[in-house]
Amino acid sequence: MLAVIVAVYCLGVWALPTFMLPFVNVLPYVHQMDFLPRLIVSATLSLLVVSILYLLNPTHFLTFYQSGSSNSKWRTTKDWLGALLGLIMFTFSGAYWSPNLFGVLTRAFPSTEYAKTVEIVNVDFLGSKRKSVSLTLKDKDGKAMYLVLAQRLFDYPRFKSGDTLELHGIENFVGAYVIDFKVVGNRLTPHSSGTR
Repeated sequence: MLAVIVAVYCLGVWALPTFMLPFVNVLPYVHQMDFLPRLIVSATLSLLVVSILYLLNPTHFLTFYQSGSSNSKWRTTKDWLGALLGLIMFTFSGAYWSPNLFGVLTRAFPSTEYAKTVEIVNVDFLGSKRKSVSLTLKDKDGKAMYLVLAQRLFDYPRFKSGDTLELHGIENFVGAYVIDFKVVGNRLTPHSSGTR
């Protein structure tokens, strides 16, 4: 049973979000945590996965190959280094691309209408051709939120700090998913719809 849970975790958290990148880039899931706290959570869960794999079969976990003349210390060191770098990469990608996982889960379960007015605190256009934009937002109570909008899913204007957004979408126990937005008070486009 533990092995099945680990396999589902690896597929859902490590594989699915990365697999979706060529198709949607990043889904518009509204995060309540910035990247660093998400990375800490992802690292904790990765350590838990490694611990479970070790407990399931300690002997096999510690040896990549059976002992023999061909299994040199250098080869063993390279294998362990490769495994460690792979774990770091999957941990990082699990945190960075987590909107793809949570976005899918939000869409998969029954939801209610989501509407919120927020102010843009920080704007970071990502990619050489502005393939996406990372927004740090705050609501009227000062609560911080984080949202990435991908060019594949939205026509978005050149946001600026201080702009006000009206977000519309769906939400459930997983979180909120943005389907549309309207920019209010943008100096370039006073009323701009976000969906294509």
